[in-house]
Amino acid sequence: MLKRSKFYLMIGLLVVAGGASCSRSLSQTSSSNSRQATKTESDERLGLINGDNDTDWFELTDREVVLSVSADNKLYCEVHSPLAEIPGKITKTEIAREQLAEMLNALVKNETPDRRIVHINADDDVPYQNVIQIMELVRKADIDRVGFIVVNENRTNKRNAGGFEVRLPAEPRRTKSVKPNPLTLVAELRPDGRLLLNSDDEGKISDPQKLEKKLEDVFHQREINGVFRENDNEIEKTVFLKATKSAKYIDILKVLSILKRAGAQPIGIQIDDLN
Repeated sequence: MLKRSKFYLMIGLLVVAGGASCSRSLSQTSSSNSRQATKTESDERLGLINGDNDTDWFELTDREVVLSVSADNKLYCEVHSPLAEIPGKITKTEIAREQLAEMLNALVKNETPDRRIVHINADDDVPYQNVIQIMELVRKADIDRVGFIVVNENRTNKRNAGGFEVRLPAEPRRTKSVKPNPLTLVAELRPDGRLLLNSDDEGKISDPQKLEKKLEDVFHQREINGVFRENDNEIEKTVFLKATKSAKYIDILKVLSILKRAGAQPIGIQIDDLN
């Protein structure tokens, strides 16, 4: 999954080793229903994903951990059937947040580190604060990758979802402060919709071209000057996203799309000390 996309966050399914899907493991406590995946995303949302050949697209199977959050803040586990059997079929099971910790612990126990990723898909208007609460639980389970789902379609090829992967930071240590890395880039979304890059005003979420252009210029200069990531031979293009809790899920997707188009890689997401 990591090779196919640099960031995508969708929450909807959990399958533990041995083939026990989340719908089975929760069958005694939750009711479930099946539906065919359809193109329900808004045109605004679809426009955030590039064409079929872009790495924004990836495959979801019945082994992925996918959680979805509804507008009324209900949490669902989604199981995506293998495309060879029932193309596009999704089984949704409502779960309590208390059950999520057990599901995530099973993922850590039964999956290798390269497969420990949780995907999140939320309705456009879901408050970002609700998504942060889930990411906090994901981090407590010692999982540092989440994928924000933008599009979940009934597609004919194996890449049946599109979105962005982000990295979760370690829990903050309450010790003396460490000198910040001068190469660190922090893109911020303020409550009033303003976009900042390292505290400099770079436009608004409604008109993001200024931020995208600024990042492209920064990365271009780093390529010219050979500014490499520490202990690596790759140009330093890491960007951290800091967004207000009052933002909507669709706003987070928009900013992630901007960072991806500009060439940010990897993208980290701040979930502590937010307004």
